[in-house]
Amino acid sequence: MSDSNEDSDCSPTLTPPRKLPKKGGWTSKKEGNTLSQHRPQNFRQQWLKDPAFKDWLLPDTNDVTKAKCAFCLGSSMVAEISNLKTHASTKKQLANKPGSSGKTQTLTSLGFQRGITPQNKEKARTEIKLAAFFAEHNIAFSVADHLTALLKEVVIDSKLIKEIDLKRTKVTAVVKNILGEGHKADLAQKLQTSHFSVMTDETTDVSTTKTACIVVRYFDQEAQKICSAFWELHKIFKETANTDSIPTANAENLYRALIISLTSRNVPLTNVIGFGSDGCNVMMGDHDSVKTRLLRDLPGIIITKCVCHSAHLCSSDACKQLPESVEQLARDIYNFFKHSDKRQFDFRNFQSFAAVEPHKILKPSQTRWLSLLAVVERILE
Repeated sequence: MSDSNEDSDCSPTLTPPRKLPKKGGWTSKKEGNTLSQHRPQNFRQQWLKDPAFKDWLLPDTNDVTKAKCAFCLGSSMVAEISNLKTHASTKKQLANKPGSSGKTQTLTSLGFQRGITPQNKEKARTEIKLAAFFAEHNIAFSVADHLTALLKEVVIDSKLIKEIDLKRTKVTAVVKNILGEGHKADLAQKLQTSHFSVMTDETTDVSTTKTACIVVRYFDQEAQKICSAFWELHKIFKETANTDSIPTANAENLYRALIISLTSRNVPLTNVIGFGSDGCNVMMGDHDSVKTRLLRDLPGIIITKCVCHSAHLCSSDACKQLPESVEQLARDIYNFFKHSDKRQFDFRNFQSFAAVEPHKILKPSQTRWLSLLAVVERILE
């Protein structure tokens, strides 16, 4: 009893308040006897007009509370004004910041340790020219590992050749971060002052990364002709921090990716006068598609389906009226020669005896438009 009385007479022990669990990115802080919660800041569009941020700040399409830097090309950052100001003064951001022309990045992070100076200007120019040659003629970048060593061995009286240091990693970085960015900046400048059409389609290759290609078609004032130019190859299924949300290639995500690719380069959407793609439902459906969103946000835009897609679908449907044995015959003839070197040799000798062109037997393909016509013509030949 005495113990119980003593316990009842004692004042209650002051216990620290229980820390609330984190929820939705909030953090709990103790202020006296109360708990205050810090609400995450969403990305604000007015930041894009701020002179301190407008040249490099981009919204993170996967998270409304994150932002990205167009120069650093790295991970996302928390979209708070203090973080943005801190990032604007970091050494990495200042090193990657492009010059006043806005067409090329500084070369410090790409092997040009001193940047472009009168001493190494010719060296940088030579390496950029060589990287452009690889890209223009579709040469494997791994060839650069052997090309520079060969040039130094063959051209022994050139001081410039001896200073060149260009391997596959540097060629890749120069093409992506200098030549690619410069070409896209020039193209964006043309699209800002002229009307153009947009064409897009998804890739058909077998890989873990699904991408979509965007091509723009416009009238080039300098060349005085209509030009079609590659604009962007963007990922359809983007990785997100939220594991509960599964990325899908629905109409909203495809439309948002298309719009962001233009607005991120300050290309006005009012200049878009046409849109073309294949006739799948997510692109050209009458209710919930990219087409309906374009007509909603860009009144007067001209939308057309791809003529090649339509012709292929019509011909494929028409071929269904023929017996399956006709197409199977074309496949059997191809397989008869394909898997036998002796039969191919005899067939080539027969073509020489008949004085005809040495053509091969073709195979009907599912991924090549109107391929059955070429197969039948080759068999008749």
